[in-house]
Amino acid sequence: MCSRCAPVPGNVIIVDCPVAMALAAGQPNPPPKLSPPLPAASHSYHMMTGTYAGRDPRDLIEEAIAWWEQQIESIEQDAAGR
Repeated sequence: MCSRCAPVPGNVIIVDCPVAMALAAGQPNPPPKLSPPLPAASHSYHMMTGTYAGRDPRDLIEEAIAWWEQQIESIEQDAAGR
C-alpha cells in the first residue's frame, strides 16, 4: 500500500492507489524510485576553532606529553636537590 491507501473502521480498505490498482489488474510492480546518492563522507582531524585552529590534535597531544615530561623532570630535580 502507498500513502494514499487508507484503512477505515470495519476492516474495509479503500484503495485509491495507482500501485495497488495496477497490481490488482495483474500489471507488474513498477520499479522502486531510487534515492539520490549520498555525498562522500568527509573526515577532518584538525581543530576547527580557537587557539589551535588548523592544528592536528594528535600533534597537540604529543606536544602536551612532552611538556608534562619536562615539568615532571623539573619537579623531580628540585625534589632531589633538597
